[in-house]
Amino acid sequence: MRVAERKKKQKHGLQSEIVSFGELLSGAQYFVMPYLQRPYQWTQSEVSDLVNDFLAADKAKYRNYVLGAIIGLRGPNKDIEIVDGQQRLITICILLAYCRDRLMGRNSSFDAEIQSCILAEGRPRVTPRPVDAPFLRDMFQARDSSARLAAAIAVQRETEKARVRAKEAAATEDPQELMVAAAVTVRDKLEPLGLDAVQKLAEFIMDKGIIDFIIADDRTQAAILYRSMNMRGRELSNADLVKLEAIEHGSFDRAMKDKAARIWEETEDALGRARFEQLLEMLPLLVSREATRSPGDLTEWREQTFKNARPETVLTAMLPLYGNLILELERGEIDAECANVAEEDAIDETNELLKGLLLLQDRHWLPAAMNIVHTQRGNPHFLLRYFRGLDRLSYAFFLGAMRRDDRADRAARFARVVAAGADEMRLAVAFELTADEQERLADRLRKPFGRDNWRRRAIAARINALLPNGRNFLRKEDVSVEHVLPTSHCPDWEKAGWPREIARFCSETTGNFVLVNEAQNNKAAQRLLEPKKKVYFETPGAPVHAITEDIRNVDEWTESYVRARTERFAKLLLAYWNIKE
Repeated sequence: MRVAERKKKQKHGLQSEIVSFGELLSGAQYFVMPYLQRPYQWTQSEVSDLVNDFLAADKAKYRNYVLGAIIGLRGPNKDIEIVDGQQRLITICILLAYCRDRLMGRNSSFDAEIQSCILAEGRPRVTPRPVDAPFLRDMFQARDSSARLAAAIAVQRETEKARVRAKEAAATEDPQELMVAAAVTVRDKLEPLGLDAVQKLAEFIMDKGIIDFIIADDRTQAAILYRSMNMRGRELSNADLVKLEAIEHGSFDRAMKDKAARIWEETEDALGRARFEQLLEMLPLLVSREATRSPGDLTEWREQTFKNARPETVLTAMLPLYGNLILELERGEIDAECANVAEEDAIDETNELLKGLLLLQDRHWLPAAMNIVHTQRGNPHFLLRYFRGLDRLSYAFFLGAMRRDDRADRAARFARVVAAGADEMRLAVAFELTADEQERLADRLRKPFGRDNWRRRAIAARINALLPNGRNFLRKEDVSVEHVLPTSHCPDWEKAGWPREIARFCSETTGNFVLVNEAQNNKAAQRLLEPKKKVYFETPGAPVHAITEDIRNVDEWTESYVRARTERFAKLLLAYWNIKE
């Protein structure tokens, strides 16, 4: 085929036009966010950068300022479904709303021009996902929104103060809080400007803020285009693409799409983005009880997830069910009704095992735990046997006892546990460690744990739970591993009989570990045994963990004692895991 003929016949399915924001937002179209869109995510940093860019470009009298591409898909009526551009469009809406409120009553024709870029014909020009759309309209898009926004800003400031007082000043992920925070950033940046300067900036944004507006024919093409361009926002995550595959490509009517999208968003909001993506990765295994052959393959995800369950059941019933199970397990407390003291004891021990599993970074055990808690919640003794198996298998991988310690092997081993369900004969096989694996596990327990702090903390906590009056704890608790013999070479300890090479080995073995809080850890530092014991046992208000209590009556910290203590802890764990040497 000749080049000219090929070009004539070829249809790329894309339409591109360079337009200003004023042209984009005052035309016949309205911009809505489809099911695959993430919520509003821009923080103070991104909003500040955008406002600063506009201010600098306006001051420098640029002919225009280009803000990349906005990718859309033609929807019903006048709607354009936005695949890439939500963050910029919502932020521009917030920015123009500020300018409108500052300039209100100054120039009626300009008032109308700004407002038509925000809301026209009774419809918002930009509509985010349904859960956030009323908020954006009430706080920014409606002409009478300024008083409500001022009240929301005041509430957010008090909330931030409370978080600081509670030492919980983590960055919010709530899209509505982020919109209010964006409004605060805009106000702080533009409040010093006079009215003439504000109007000039608004005119610059609408007339000289330029974008490449691209319209695609279908959603898959739009998503692929977004990934390839990745202009100014964040790249589409696996969750976004799975959402595209599950909802947009499902044979659902509009009502079912709306319901599935709403439940999807509610579950994602409840879990947070990272845990929600984790749930989506686990869903094929939970539904089909078969390991995924090619993680990340959307076609396989759809086929495996929907082959044994109706898509609408998976998206509207199973997704929130498993989401709630993740939240329950992450709390470290399984909710179960117990008929007697023996069942209560079984649940208590199961929850101790659960807290130990939560200290591991690997989450291959989670689908198995979710599956069994859902189906066997009323059988505490079975749950305890099951979690003992999960505990042993998970810590075997954690300790590197498997010959193949790669992700695919772990996934396959835990998939066999999920597939076994409550069949105790199949579970015995799924949980079993080979003789070689048991030997490597026993050997590893006697060696140093010098790689990562979280590894030391996990094994120390696991030992702590097996000692008299010991317990496990959650990841957020202020508990850290203190090395009685310091890990760095110390002259005082060398004088006390610890040569450098021997100290290097013994300091990172479990026999040298105690658990204290962060302040005690810092205070203990490189002190000798007796001064350290004063920190361990005489710090007001500090709990004494079982593994620390274990050394209360020790007078000398010697190589032979540390090695013997390491051996004792190894045997304690191996006995619990029913591993004979």
